[in-house]
Amino acid sequence: MQFTDSHIHLQDYKTNNTQQIISDLRNCGFAKLICVSSQPADFAEVARWADLAPELIIPAFGIHPWYLDKITDNWPEQLRSYLLKYPQSIIGECGIDRLKGCNLDSQISILRAHIKLADELHKPLNIHLVHAEDIFANLIKEISTPYMIHSFYGSINFLNLLLRNNAYISINPKILLRPRAAEIIRFVPLNRLLTESDAPFQSNYRDIFNLIKQISRFKSLTEKNVADHIKQNLQNFTKN
Repeated sequence: MQFTDSHIHLQDYKTNNTQQIISDLRNCGFAKLICVSSQPADFAEVARWADLAPELIIPAFGIHPWYLDKITDNWPEQLRSYLLKYPQSIIGECGIDRLKGCNLDSQISILRAHIKLADELHKPLNIHLVHAEDIFANLIKEISTPYMIHSFYGSINFLNLLLRNNAYISINPKILLRPRAAEIIRFVPLNRLLTESDAPFQSNYRDIFNLIKQISRFKSLTEKNVADHIKQNLQNFTKN
């Protein structure tokens, strides 16, 4: 059985032994991971991880809404250069966060710039949304490429809107601690579901094993069936 992690910050592990982490990921049965950046200062390190294990790690380059104050005027050129250098890359993490970050107008403007670049370069988007369902609902029509909402825990109405617009829904092991976990997991079709750790912040990549187990229980499927579908979903999403 093979596993995938659609949202992990490998560059934020406080270790010099990157090869040990890569070896552990392989030994644990991980087939693919998306290593996401948060700001231009991350780009080179995300690229380094991808270079160390290109068959395993898909790099994602983008500006997280928490770090818009870290960017300079030439950030679009920086972002574009990495996306072009790594043809297998995707765009992210980018998005909107009402609880933390710069003012909403700036967040929306920067997200729109990511969406436009995704359309131009035909790249998928890895999107961060916190308390911003209404804003994003008005932006969906601008998105022409595949996109995923990471660490989803929103309303069923919003979930239904996302699914009607062909979004992928990525869930984190932390969802299992919340009261509506079963409802959300049962609602998402198996062919639109992704799993993530958001390590080293929200959980550990090994926690995905139990997440697969619980998804299989909620959906009355075997763990292998669930893991195989999610692996295929990530491949369909990233084209990698």
